[in-house]
Amino acid sequence: MNRRKLTGLVVAVVGLMMFLSIFTTPDSISDAIPDSVWFWYVLVSVLFVIFGFAFFFFTLPGEQLDEVNEKIELKKYFQKKSYATYLIVAVNVIVFIAIELIRPELKNALAVSRQAVSDGRWYTILTYMFVHVNYQHIVFNMFVLLAEGSKLENVVGKMKFLAVYLTAGLAGGLLVLLFDDYSAVGASGAVYGIMGAMLVVAVINKDKMKYYLSELIVMIIAGMMESALIPQMGLSVHLIGFVVGVLFIVISKKDKYRLEASEQ
Repeated sequence: MNRRKLTGLVVAVVGLMMFLSIFTTPDSISDAIPDSVWFWYVLVSVLFVIFGFAFFFFTLPGEQLDEVNEKIELKKYFQKKSYATYLIVAVNVIVFIAIELIRPELKNALAVSRQAVSDGRWYTILTYMFVHVNYQHIVFNMFVLLAEGSKLENVVGKMKFLAVYLTAGLAGGLLVLLFDDYSAVGASGAVYGIMGAMLVVAVINKDKMKYYLSELIVMIIAGMMESALIPQMGLSVHLIGFVVGVLFIVISKKDKYRLEASEQ
């Protein structure tokens, strides 16, 4: 990531934080601030976001050619079939269809919560990550899983991929039991674990994945911002899953995750 893109990303994030602060400022403080000040504050935050992302996504003709060449070059590093990824996606889809069409009550029965565990249903720490609230929820998670999980599986192998996915998901379930007083479902914690692991892989291979790294950073930031805005999204679960994914690669021998072209 060059300096221009990095500067744009920083400016955009600052703008997003400024804008989000509008919704978290206590009424006692916001009421004391004149409307004209709020107007300029909102305007500046929106301009920060617009120009920040413009600088981040804007590419010169030479950079566009480099980005296309990078995507073509990366294809040869991710040619192996990602059977573990396909299996996880299949399980999630089958469970979703079964719940929606046959046993809707299983959605609550398989969700993780303090009440569920106190009732003896410890298995919900695992089952919750294969249950989704609605179509939008599962489509987003499975799209990211197919896009990023298949890459990670090619880099670290099937067993380590499953280890990242399940460990990140289990960590999210345990966090719900420790700090949250609600039930949770969804593969988001596990999926963020995959993105966290791929972020470190991209940094290790930044000579081959410069533009991919930029896109992944934007995806992660956008996802975290959405999680912060919508309480039901479970920001804490996403964060712990992401951290688990990062730590998995960081504590491993980094040389093992240098990209090597697959043999045909």
